[in-house]
Amino acid sequence: LRRFTRYSHSMMEIPTSAPAPQPPLPPPPPPPSPSPPTSTAFSKKSVAIYTNEDEMPFALKVLS
Repeated sequence: LRRFTRYSHSMMEIPTSAPAPQPPLPPPPPPPSPSPPTSTAFSKKSVAIYTNEDEMPFALKVLS
């Protein structure tokens, strides 16, 4: 436990020779609501394509 505490403490201390840490990334956007929006992009054809795993990249491109 002492070794782990010392290790975590040394990880928190950033040496001056190390580059500055990157700022924390913003939180990921919230997932889309499960209810289908009233957009023309979310049509029955898009839903059918989205359910097909082979065409999922295309569906993600259409729905995005």
